[in-house]
This record gives sequence, structure tokens and C-alpha cells, in this order.
Amino acid sequence: MVYGGFRMVDADLRPIFRDEVRAIEGDPYLAFLRGNVIGVHSAVTYRRDVLLQEGGFDERLRSSEGYDIYLKLARRFPIVGHDEIVVDTASTAAT
Repeated sequence: MVYGGFRMVDADLRPIFRDEVRAIEGDPYLAFLRGNVIGVHSAVTYRRDVLLQEGGFDERLRSSEGYDIYLKLARRFPIVGHDEIVVDTASTAAT
């Protein structure tokens, strides 16, 4: 699993906030137990075979299926973050 940065944009796609990607140091599982270092789920890319091997997303979870899979994967596989922006996401504050 690899994740990148994101930035919030306004309706005209002007950046209003940029996430500082928080690198995982040490044990990735422990890092995720302390908090979600990723920010937005759409900034994550998975290896499909690994995702399926771990049972995929738990569809019974209504809002935490991404965080759940982060924990599952972090127990057994490398997690890498980089600071390139990979997602622009619209701010809901103005809507």
C-alpha cells in the first residue's frame, strides 16, 4: 500500500489547504493504532492481490472500512507514503 498527499480546493479548483503527508516511522501497525496518518482514503493505492488476500473491505462498516483495511495491511505488509499531491478534494465548508 502506498499513499500520497492531498489538497483541499475551492469551487474554482484553487488550493485552500494542503495536507502534510505524515511518514510512517517504525511499526506501521502501531502508527495506525495511534491515528490515521493518511488523511483521505482516495490518496491510497493498493496491490489488488494483497487487498484480496486480506479479505478486502468490510462492507458492514459504514464509515471506517478504509481505516480498517489500513490496520489489516499494516500488520503484515510495508506501507509507504510520499509527499506528491495525488488528490484534489473539494471543500464542503463553502457548500
